[in-house]
Amino acid sequence: MTDFTWKPIEPLSDRDRAIDLAAMRPLYESWQTSKARLSVSSEGSLREFNQRLVRRLSIETGILERLYDLD
Repeated sequence: MTDFTWKPIEPLSDRDRAIDLAAMRPLYESWQTSKARLSVSSEGSLREFNQRLVRRLSIETGILERLYDLD
C-alpha cells in the first residue's frame, strides 16, 4: 500500500479557474429541468432519487477504493 501524507485542501489555482466549463452548461440545464419535474411529480420522488443516487455513488466509490468487488 502506498503511503500518503495528508494535507489540507488548497484553493483552486489560476490554471484550474481557467478551465472552460461551457460544455457542462447543457448538462446542468438538463439536470435542473429534471429536478424540477421530479419535485413536482410527487412529494417523495426527488428524495427517493437522491437516496438512490447517493447509494449508487457510494457503491462505485467503494469499488474504486477496492473495498469490495461486484460482478
